Amino acid sequence: MRKLIFWLLNPVRKFKKGDFIVVAFCILAAGIFWFFNALNREYSTVINYPIRFLYNKNEICPISKLPANIPMKVSGYGWRLLNRSINSQFVPFEFEVNSTTKKPAINTGYLATQLTDQLNGLQVNKIYNDSLDIIFEKIVTKEIILTIHENEISIAKNHKIDSKIIIEPSSIIVTGPLSALKQISDTVVIPIYKKNIDYSYSESLNINYLEKNQVKSNHSKIRVSFDVVKHEN
Repeated sequence: MRKLIFWLLNPVRKFKKGDFIVVAFCILAAGIFWFFNALNREYSTVINYPIRFLYNKNEICPISKLPANIPMKVSGYGWRLLNRSINSQFVPFEFEVNSTTKKPAINTGYLATQLTDQLNGLQVNKIYNDSLDIIFEKIVTKEIILTIHENEISIAKNHKIDSKIIIEPSSIIVTGPLSALKQISDTVVIPIYKKNIDYSYSESLNINYLEKNQVKSNHSKIRVSFDVVKHEN
Protein backbone atom coordinates (compact mmCIF):
# COMPACT_ATOMS: atom_id res chain seq x y z
CA MET A 1 0.00 0.00 0.00
CA ARG A 2 2.82 2.40 0.85
CA LYS A 3 4.46 1.65 -2.50
CA LEU A 4 1.22 2.47 -4.32
CA ILE A 5 0.83 5.83 -2.52
CA PHE A 6 4.49 6.64 -3.18
CA TRP A 7 4.02 5.77 -6.85
CA LEU A 8 0.95 8.04 -7.14
CA LEU A 9 2.64 10.99 -5.41
CA ASN A 10 5.96 10.60 -7.16
CA PRO A 11 5.02 12.77 -10.19
CA VAL A 12 3.79 15.52 -7.85
CA ARG A 13 7.07 15.53 -5.98
CA LYS A 14 8.85 16.34 -9.21
CA PHE A 15 6.65 19.43 -9.82
CA LYS A 16 8.34 22.80 -9.83
CA LYS A 17 6.76 25.87 -8.28
CA GLY A 18 5.48 27.07 -11.64
CA ASP A 19 3.84 23.70 -12.28
CA PHE A 20 1.67 24.07 -9.15
CA ILE A 21 0.49 27.47 -10.35
CA VAL A 22 -0.51 25.97 -13.70
CA VAL A 23 -2.39 23.12 -12.01
CA ALA A 24 -4.18 25.52 -9.65
CA PHE A 25 -5.16 27.73 -12.58
CA CYS A 26 -6.56 24.73 -14.48
CA ILE A 27 -8.62 23.64 -11.48
CA LEU A 28 -9.95 27.19 -11.03
CA ALA A 29 -10.80 27.48 -14.72
CA ALA A 30 -12.59 24.13 -14.65
CA GLY A 31 -14.58 25.23 -11.57
CA ILE A 32 -15.61 28.51 -13.19
CA PHE A 33 -16.61 26.69 -16.38
CA TRP A 34 -18.68 24.17 -14.39
CA PHE A 35 -20.33 26.98 -12.37
CA PHE A 36 -21.41 28.99 -15.41
CA ASN A 37 -22.50 25.85 -17.22
CA ALA A 38 -24.68 24.92 -14.22
CA LEU A 39 -26.27 28.39 -14.23
CA ASN A 40 -27.46 27.81 -17.79
CA ARG A 41 -29.58 24.85 -16.70
CA GLU A 42 -33.19 25.12 -15.57
CA TYR A 43 -34.07 24.56 -11.91
CA SER A 44 -37.14 24.83 -9.70
CA THR A 45 -37.47 26.01 -6.12
CA VAL A 46 -40.03 27.34 -3.63
CA ILE A 47 -40.04 31.04 -2.78
CA ASN A 48 -42.20 33.23 -0.54
CA TYR A 49 -43.63 36.20 -2.41
CA PRO A 50 -45.00 39.11 -0.31
CA ILE A 51 -48.70 39.95 -0.59
CA ARG A 52 -50.63 42.97 0.70
CA PHE A 53 -54.40 42.90 1.22
CA LEU A 54 -56.24 46.15 0.57
CA TYR A 55 -59.62 46.54 2.29
CA ASN A 56 -61.74 49.07 4.13
CA LYS A 57 -60.74 48.56 7.77
CA ASN A 58 -63.85 50.43 8.93
CA GLU A 59 -66.21 47.96 7.24
CA ILE A 60 -64.61 44.52 7.32
CA CYS A 61 -61.79 42.69 9.07
CA PRO A 62 -60.07 39.30 8.76
CA ILE A 63 -60.98 36.83 11.50
CA SER A 64 -57.47 35.37 11.44
CA LYS A 65 -54.02 36.73 10.75
CA LEU A 66 -53.49 37.56 7.11
CA PRO A 67 -50.56 35.86 5.36
CA ALA A 68 -47.66 38.16 4.65
CA ASN A 69 -46.26 35.90 1.94
CA ILE A 70 -47.47 33.45 -0.70
CA PRO A 71 -45.43 30.23 -0.96
CA MET A 72 -45.07 29.25 -4.60
CA LYS A 73 -43.02 26.93 -6.77
CA VAL A 74 -41.08 28.67 -9.52
CA SER A 75 -38.69 27.52 -12.22
CA GLY A 76 -36.08 29.26 -14.31
CA TYR A 77 -32.45 29.29 -15.36
CA GLY A 78 -29.90 29.06 -12.56
CA TRP A 79 -28.54 32.54 -13.10
CA ARG A 80 -32.09 33.97 -12.79
CA LEU A 81 -32.62 32.14 -9.51
CA LEU A 82 -29.21 33.25 -8.28
CA ASN A 83 -30.01 36.86 -9.14
CA ARG A 84 -33.31 36.61 -7.26
CA SER A 85 -31.61 35.10 -4.20
CA ILE A 86 -29.10 37.97 -4.14
CA ASN A 87 -31.71 40.67 -4.85
CA SER A 88 -34.53 39.25 -2.73
CA GLN A 89 -36.56 42.47 -2.54
CA PHE A 90 -39.94 41.88 -4.21
CA VAL A 91 -42.66 44.41 -4.91
CA PRO A 92 -45.63 43.10 -2.84
CA PHE A 93 -48.59 41.85 -4.83
CA GLU A 94 -51.66 43.92 -3.87
CA PHE A 95 -54.99 42.13 -3.61
CA GLU A 96 -58.12 44.25 -3.15
CA VAL A 97 -60.88 42.73 -1.02
CA ASN A 98 -64.46 43.81 -1.67
CA SER A 99 -66.29 44.96 1.46
CA THR A 100 -69.30 42.74 0.63
CA THR A 101 -67.19 39.58 0.26
CA LYS A 102 -66.94 37.20 3.20
CA LYS A 103 -64.46 34.78 1.65
CA PRO A 104 -62.60 36.44 -1.23
CA ALA A 105 -61.99 34.12 -4.17
CA ILE A 106 -58.39 34.51 -5.21
CA ASN A 107 -57.93 33.19 -8.74
CA THR A 108 -54.58 31.40 -8.46
CA GLY A 109 -54.30 31.10 -12.25
CA TYR A 110 -54.60 34.86 -12.66
CA LEU A 111 -52.28 35.37 -9.69
CA ALA A 112 -49.64 33.07 -11.22
CA THR A 113 -49.77 35.01 -14.49
CA GLN A 114 -49.40 38.36 -12.73
CA LEU A 115 -46.52 37.18 -10.58
CA THR A 116 -44.72 35.57 -13.53
CA ASP A 117 -44.71 39.01 -15.17
CA GLN A 118 -43.33 40.60 -12.01
CA LEU A 119 -40.65 37.94 -11.48
CA ASN A 120 -39.06 38.74 -14.85
CA GLY A 121 -37.68 35.46 -16.18
CA LEU A 122 -39.08 33.03 -13.63
CA GLN A 123 -42.13 30.89 -14.27
CA VAL A 124 -44.67 30.39 -11.48
CA ASN A 125 -45.65 26.72 -11.64
CA LYS A 126 -47.74 26.33 -8.51
CA ILE A 127 -49.30 28.47 -5.80
CA TYR A 128 -50.04 26.70 -2.55
CA ASN A 129 -53.75 27.43 -2.00
CA ASP A 130 -53.80 26.75 1.76
CA SER A 131 -51.95 30.02 2.37
CA LEU A 132 -54.84 31.94 0.75
CA ASP A 133 -57.68 30.40 2.75
CA ILE A 134 -58.87 33.58 4.49
CA ILE A 135 -62.23 34.84 5.72
CA PHE A 136 -63.37 38.42 6.28
CA GLU A 137 -66.32 39.51 8.40
CA LYS A 138 -68.39 42.63 8.59
CA ILE A 139 -67.56 45.02 11.42
CA VAL A 140 -70.60 45.82 13.57
CA THR A 141 -71.36 47.90 16.66
CA LYS A 142 -73.27 46.81 19.73
CA GLU A 143 -74.34 48.39 23.03
CA ILE A 144 -73.60 46.34 26.16
CA ILE A 145 -75.48 47.00 29.41
CA LEU A 146 -73.32 46.67 32.52
CA THR A 147 -74.76 45.37 35.75
CA ILE A 148 -73.66 44.03 39.16
CA HIS A 149 -75.41 41.37 41.22
CA GLU A 150 -75.64 42.74 44.74
CA ASN A 151 -75.84 39.29 46.32
CA GLU A 152 -72.45 38.40 44.78
CA ILE A 153 -70.63 41.27 46.52
CA SER A 154 -68.58 40.19 49.56
CA ILE A 155 -69.64 42.44 52.45
CA ALA A 156 -68.05 42.23 55.91
CA LYS A 157 -69.98 40.73 58.78
CA ASN A 158 -72.46 43.11 60.43
CA HIS A 159 -72.30 45.41 57.38
CA LYS A 160 -74.69 46.00 54.52
CA ILE A 161 -75.03 48.00 51.31
CA ASP A 162 -77.01 51.11 52.06
CA SER A 163 -77.35 52.75 48.66
CA LYS A 164 -77.94 52.11 45.02
CA ILE A 165 -75.00 50.55 43.17
CA ILE A 166 -73.78 53.11 40.68
CA ILE A 167 -71.89 52.07 37.54
CA GLU A 168 -70.32 54.80 35.44
CA PRO A 169 -70.84 54.42 32.56
CA SER A 170 -73.75 52.03 32.82
CA SER A 171 -73.28 50.84 29.23
CA ILE A 172 -70.47 50.63 26.70
CA ILE A 173 -70.24 50.44 22.93
CA VAL A 174 -68.21 47.60 21.45
CA THR A 175 -67.10 47.23 17.84
CA GLY A 176 -65.71 44.18 16.09
CA PRO A 177 -66.36 41.18 13.84
CA LEU A 178 -69.98 40.03 13.73
CA SER A 179 -69.20 36.51 15.01
CA ALA A 180 -67.21 37.85 17.98
CA LEU A 181 -69.98 40.25 19.05
CA LYS A 182 -72.55 37.46 18.88
CA GLN A 183 -70.60 35.72 21.64
CA ILE A 184 -70.98 38.72 23.97
CA SER A 185 -74.24 38.95 25.89
CA ASP A 186 -76.36 42.10 25.65
CA THR A 187 -75.92 42.44 29.43
CA VAL A 188 -72.57 41.79 31.12
CA VAL A 189 -72.24 41.20 34.86
CA ILE A 190 -69.24 43.01 36.33
CA PRO A 191 -67.52 41.02 39.11
CA ILE A 192 -66.17 42.74 42.25
CA TYR A 193 -63.29 40.71 43.63
CA LYS A 194 -62.76 42.71 46.84
CA LYS A 195 -63.58 40.60 49.90
CA ASN A 196 -65.21 41.60 53.21
CA ILE A 197 -65.95 45.18 52.23
CA ASP A 198 -66.65 47.28 55.35
CA TYR A 199 -66.44 50.78 53.90
CA SER A 200 -68.18 52.88 51.29
CA TYR A 201 -66.88 51.44 48.06
CA SER A 202 -65.72 53.48 45.05
CA GLU A 203 -63.19 51.99 42.70
CA SER A 204 -62.18 52.01 39.06
CA LEU A 205 -62.41 48.57 37.45
CA ASN A 206 -60.81 47.32 34.27
CA ILE A 207 -63.16 45.82 31.69
CA ASN A 208 -60.55 45.41 28.96
CA TYR A 209 -61.09 41.64 29.19
CA LEU A 210 -64.02 42.27 26.85
CA GLU A 211 -61.56 43.44 24.21
CA LYS A 212 -60.55 40.17 22.59
CA ASN A 213 -61.00 38.57 19.17
CA GLN A 214 -60.51 42.02 17.60
CA VAL A 215 -63.33 43.54 19.69
CA LYS A 216 -62.76 47.14 20.79
CA SER A 217 -64.68 49.09 23.43
CA ASN A 218 -65.22 52.81 23.85
CA HIS A 219 -64.32 52.35 27.55
CA SER A 220 -61.62 50.19 29.09
CA LYS A 221 -62.47 51.18 32.69
CA ILE A 222 -65.61 51.88 34.67
CA ARG A 223 -66.24 53.23 38.17
CA VAL A 224 -68.40 51.35 40.66
CA SER A 225 -69.56 52.94 43.90
CA PHE A 226 -71.99 52.18 46.74
CA ASP A 227 -72.38 52.97 50.44
CA VAL A 228 -71.71 50.40 53.12
CA VAL A 229 -72.86 50.88 56.72
CA LYS A 230 -72.51 48.87 59.89
CA HIS A 231 -75.64 47.44 61.42
CA GLU A 232 -76.44 45.54 64.62
CA ASN A 233 -78.18 42.17 64.59
